[in-house]
Amino acid sequence: MTIRQILVLFLISVSITAFSQKKIELNDVVKDRIFTHKTIAGLRSLNDGLNYSTLENGPQIVKYSFKTGQKIETIFDLTKIKEPGFANFSDYAFSSDETKILFTTKKQSIYRHSYTAEYFIWNQTTKEMTPLSANGPQGLATFSPDGERVAFVRNNNVFIKSLKFGTESQVTRDGKKNEIINGTPDWVYEEEFSFNKAFEWSPDSKFLAFLKFNETQVPMFNMPMYQGQSPELNENQLYPGSYDYKYPKAGETNSVVKVLIYDLKSKSSVTAETGTETDVYIPRIKWTANASDLAIMMVNRLQNKLDIILANPFTGDTRTFFTEKNKRYISEDFYDDFLFLPENKYIVLNSERDGFSHLYLYDRQGFEVKQLTKGKFDVTDFYGFDPVKKVFYYQAAKESPLRREVYFVSLDGKKSGKLSSQVGTNQAEFSSGFKYFINYFQNAQTPNVITLHEQDGKMIRTLEDNKQLKALVGEYALSKKEFFTFKTSADVELNGWILKPANFDPAKKYPV
Repeated sequence: MTIRQILVLFLISVSITAFSQKKIELNDVVKDRIFTHKTIAGLRSLNDGLNYSTLENGPQIVKYSFKTGQKIETIFDLTKIKEPGFANFSDYAFSSDETKILFTTKKQSIYRHSYTAEYFIWNQTTKEMTPLSANGPQGLATFSPDGERVAFVRNNNVFIKSLKFGTESQVTRDGKKNEIINGTPDWVYEEEFSFNKAFEWSPDSKFLAFLKFNETQVPMFNMPMYQGQSPELNENQLYPGSYDYKYPKAGETNSVVKVLIYDLKSKSSVTAETGTETDVYIPRIKWTANASDLAIMMVNRLQNKLDIILANPFTGDTRTFFTEKNKRYISEDFYDDFLFLPENKYIVLNSERDGFSHLYLYDRQGFEVKQLTKGKFDVTDFYGFDPVKKVFYYQAAKESPLRREVYFVSLDGKKSGKLSSQVGTNQAEFSSGFKYFINYFQNAQTPNVITLHEQDGKMIRTLEDNKQLKALVGEYALSKKEFFTFKTSADVELNGWILKPANFDPAKKYPV
């Protein structure tokens, strides 16, 4: 959690005056961060859906049982590794068979989401640690679904590392700063479409699809750089400098984006046919469940019309599968709440066509089968589909737009219900196979409470309740948020909240 997030979360939640039991100092929030809530670091559900791993001090990767909470084993212990250059790590990812671990080290931020790093691969069988590449920092390293390769980007180009042979193949060669970007989004896509990886492995590991951004016609922007700013530049350690990059202001020329599909067998790429109009966005690409097609989402410049086209990975030929229109704009939820079901017969997507955000089921020909969720509320997150139980899991603001609950609905629509019980914001994270889920709960008076549940919502145990933080906050005379509703001049009812001083006197006037 960043210092900015801590300040915002704390300041919107409490109000303090000189008459408090304790006086909050700036260092309490910024330096010592005493009001930071605890969470569970690096939690990963393992393949069996019965166990999970967490990142603990050491650092270590430790395996636990969902059901009992008992520690099963230490999967990885940094203190026992003597690999040169590998002194610590900030993140990790398992290969599909969990025999290899990809570690992220020495992260250097570029923009809000993007970064470069040095990656290492740990072989659980041979107990060997090897660097992903010796040719400079990498970005976005990602295992192939079969765990045999790792794709990554470097200097605006795409690379693939064979773990079996130890060879590094360069997929693109035209990458150049402020001109061509392969596999990584430009500034606009990273900031406005909230993603930083612009490539996707096919489920069978035979293809790698990626976006190519041509920003040669995008206007240049310049800003002064100082020590400590991102991107961190060595030349700014003693003297300020300048940073030049392509930045399209409203109405200016955007990058021209193409979709390429690389065939690992033929070692060649085809360009997907996306039409002659180049002033469009391509915010997401996703493979179908059986890798027969690549789904490409294309949005017009006004972002009120979206087409999903399906591309043949061998030829690049495409056909329009689905079109979504909105009088105002297409919500970003549409891009992420989109899923090809395992048998490749149906697709789930999120649409606001009835005035609210809801889940719909479509067939592969683009025809609507049914509306899965209905009502005067919004679906705010989609967690996925359990192919065994034939059930969808999602988050919605069904009871109040101020709250979030976790729900399920069956594929046939005959069964549905609420899985969360706490009144506030509930965010679920399901295990592999959807046998368990971890619920992250908080509200205006309660810091983060993390609980483990069975798939029917029954709570198994509390993982973290932040009791110490709640007790600490109780030592201060803090006023509570007061919630209210009001109507605008257009007779639209809106929700609001207000914080009054802890010793509020209604007879006095206060600055707002």
